[in-house]
Amino acid sequence: MEVYEDSNTVYFVENNRWIKEATVITKRGDLYTLRFDGHRGTCLRAGRLFPTYELAEQSIYGRTKTTKYHTPLLH
Repeated sequence: MEVYEDSNTVYFVENNRWIKEATVITKRGDLYTLRFDGHRGTCLRAGRLFPTYELAEQSIYGRTKTTKYHTPLLH
């Protein structure tokens, strides 16, 4: 697990769809406070952060899809 310092740029996956670029604001234990989109912020564990865009992208596409889509009931 990589330790990120203040003002480092990191990437995280939002809603298993979008990759966001963020800046580390503070670190407390295993939690990092991040700022992204200019003014928004969040607090995430170190396991959800990636040092590069490519690694974040691999985390999305590396998963197998287990979601089954059900067709609506037609009456």
